[in-house]
Amino acid sequence: MSENGRKSQLSLDEDEDGDLEGFHPHSAPIVFWGFGMSLFYAAVFFIAPIIASFDRYDMTLAIESEVATVLTGLDILIRLFTLRIQNNTLVTSIWESRLMYARRGLLFDLVAAFPFDIACNGTVRHSETLVLLRLLTVGRMVGIFHSNPLWKAISKKVQLTLKVGVSFMSIFFLGSILLLFLHIHACTIFLFGKLTDFSGSSWDAVADDVLYQKDLTAQYIWALFEAVSNTFPVTGFRPSEPLEQAVTFVSVLIGAVLYAALVGTISSFSFGLDSSGRKYKEKLDEVNEYMAYKHLNEDLKHKIRQYYELKYRGRYFDEETILNDMNDSLRQEIAVHSCRGLIVNVPLFRREKQDGQDETFLARIAKSLRTVYFVKGDIIFEQGWVGHEMYFIISGSVSIVVNGNHVGELRDGAFFGEVALLGDIPRTASIMASSNTVLYMFARDDLKPILNDFPDMALRLQQTFEERMARVRAEAEAKKQAAAEEQQQQEKEKEKEEKPGGAGGGGGGTVPMLLIEGTAPMDEVASSGNGDRSPGAGPTIVV
Repeated sequence: MSENGRKSQLSLDEDEDGDLEGFHPHSAPIVFWGFGMSLFYAAVFFIAPIIASFDRYDMTLAIESEVATVLTGLDILIRLFTLRIQNNTLVTSIWESRLMYARRGLLFDLVAAFPFDIACNGTVRHSETLVLLRLLTVGRMVGIFHSNPLWKAISKKVQLTLKVGVSFMSIFFLGSILLLFLHIHACTIFLFGKLTDFSGSSWDAVADDVLYQKDLTAQYIWALFEAVSNTFPVTGFRPSEPLEQAVTFVSVLIGAVLYAALVGTISSFSFGLDSSGRKYKEKLDEVNEYMAYKHLNEDLKHKIRQYYELKYRGRYFDEETILNDMNDSLRQEIAVHSCRGLIVNVPLFRREKQDGQDETFLARIAKSLRTVYFVKGDIIFEQGWVGHEMYFIISGSVSIVVNGNHVGELRDGAFFGEVALLGDIPRTASIMASSNTVLYMFARDDLKPILNDFPDMALRLQQTFEERMARVRAEAEAKKQAAAEEQQQQEKEKEKEEKPGGAGGGGGGTVPMLLIEGTAPMDEVASSGNGDRSPGAGPTIVV
């Protein structure tokens, strides 16, 4: 861009207020002035039709018209010295800004500012109706509501306070326009009667009631009811004059469009209030149809419904699609936020090198976790299986079963199966969900690429694996020794069978120890009920 072009237009984010030729449109004085004028123009839109239509409006017309002229004229003057914004870019040339204003609304503002009603008083019949020219400021009013930073801040504040979205504000905006339209339409109905001295046949129905001689409140309420009747047919005003009929026809069409827009916006708003709940119900309907198609028994149907209730908890989100729309940094932050507390409890994954990579290692693991769901009674894995995954318990509980015997239980925050990440070691216990349980699963295939980037952790896990394999060999040797001692004891018992009382004092042998992934004894795990693994003596098992 040339230097002249650079000076002609400036990004709104750039701060060069000292070099500007006019008022910045987002400066505090201009913002507050615009906010105040928007309220003034809204008042004009309410009062002007009443002044023009009802003879019994008691306030002094001249004073109101003079105030409107002064304020509108001052607004025009300020706008002539205010820079314009085009395509989110500040136009820094004051003459270019004035030219844009001249092309887009200056004429309408000048007509609206001139007091035609006062100038034509005494020369034009019903000169007060000329006050309707003040309504030409509609473009200025809408522009302020749309672009004024103070109105935007108020809108955001309302949304945050009421916890609603933009759709709610659209309903409020359309509702306000509909009410304003009904107000203007009501005044227009009475205006036509006033201009024809209520002589048309359409006024015969109210002639006996002498409506045009009643006070302003009665006249306005009647006119507003007729306007509503034309928009939402109740009885409807029956115009007789061609001009009245044409205006009523147009009014009914406009009212219908506004009403349809309002109803459509309300429907869209209510439809989006619980979109995830609605999608969940649709998903359950689909699952129920599938189960009926497969002729599943009631117990299995109940279990499948439990699974979906556990997985979605009444809200259906396509989490994979949502996360794929985000960048890697956001996905990583979400994963760490959800999983940090579980991962740091695993000694294998505790990295404290203080080299700036500790958080990165944690985030890589968190990002690799996958959520899995198990209904009460589901087998997570069985004894003897060779697994490649470990698990973290998010919620629920699992039972540890060895050779068909329940030996312990793990709950929220616990982990199990980490030895499967180190090598192909068969599971030495079965794990079953003892309640509806949500787990994070971490697979060996996901760990390998992480260890390639963190050789220190790869070495640590290798050392841990070797230590545990040494324990496995020691346990196996202990079993053999215990079996040999038991056999020797049995032989001694046979030798003493012929001697009375010779069988006393037998020991039965040493209890074999099984390796557990973790350090908590099974009696402590089973009794604590919280999944903690504190060191101590006792039999342990590998899962």
